[in-house]
Amino acid sequence: MAPWDFLDTAQRLARYFSGRSSVANDTWDNGRAAAEAWAATLTSNAAEEADLVHVDHLMLEGRGDPGTAWQELILAYDSWREGR
Repeated sequence: MAPWDFLDTAQRLARYFSGRSSVANDTWDNGRAAAEAWAATLTSNAAEEADLVHVDHLMLEGRGDPGTAWQELILAYDSWREGR
């Protein structure tokens, strides 16, 4: 199995949530915010614990959501957090 490209996953899902939000309603904004915050953390050279706590908090919004995009985001994020 190829290694997970966490940055690509975060950016791709941020675009997906953003696109869904623009055609549906603001219910997709939580996913967009979580994915964007995670992508920003991944690209930061100086991510601090407070940044991770912020992303953790945003990710809580999707726990239990049956949507495949949220599930992919949660699986990727959890895998990344475990490997940190």
